[in-house]
Amino acid sequence: MATVATILDLLKDKLLPYELAFAVRGSDDVALIRAINAGKSKVWKTAVGASHGTDGAWFAKQGSVSFSSANSGALPTDFHALLSAESTSVVMRPSAFHKQAWRDGRAVSGSVDPSTLDELLYLVGGHTDGTQRLKLSRTVSSLTVTIDYTAKLPVWSASSDNIDLMPEVFYEAIADCAAASLLGAAQDAAIASLWRGAWKDSQEMVAAVCAGRQFGGKISDEDYH
Repeated sequence: MATVATILDLLKDKLLPYELAFAVRGSDDVALIRAINAGKSKVWKTAVGASHGTDGAWFAKQGSVSFSSANSGALPTDFHALLSAESTSVVMRPSAFHKQAWRDGRAVSGSVDPSTLDELLYLVGGHTDGTQRLKLSRTVSSLTVTIDYTAKLPVWSASSDNIDLMPEVFYEAIADCAAASLLGAAQDAAIASLWRGAWKDSQEMVAAVCAGRQFGGKISDEDYH
């Protein structure tokens, strides 16, 4: 299991020439880990943004959504974007609110056994409580849908926190971002500019790596709905 301690060591190596690692070490490296967590968030946003449309899925996880006499089910709390949805009971097809087949299905009342359907349309939509839901075109009696999705990362607050969902190739970029933030606040303008440049280079690397992960191109909306 990889932990925050790995990135913490990288950051301390970068800060050592400026003696900042010792100045902010405080209680259990709290300030350094806070900067690492901020760097993690920026790297995640860069990676997800760069891979959008190619399903690069750098932060992919698998989960499930269950339905019981319902046409809407809660997605995982760390859900960011849907990559795929499958069921052993019925063929699942992506749709959109404006498509006529979706509108026709939602207009049908009553619960149905999904195994009797040729296909079941789905999409991701919001809920009145602010959560994201997997929505179906029909109300189903009972169904479990297996999903692959891009996950949001939890806040890292301790050196022992698990970071396995963050690819190792991005550790250096996180440390660069954290160093740029800390040195920008504590050192002279020339040093701050140097580290902002290092972070910019790392950011470009993250974007390039993510954009090139898969070569299938954007998956177009299917036209039969």
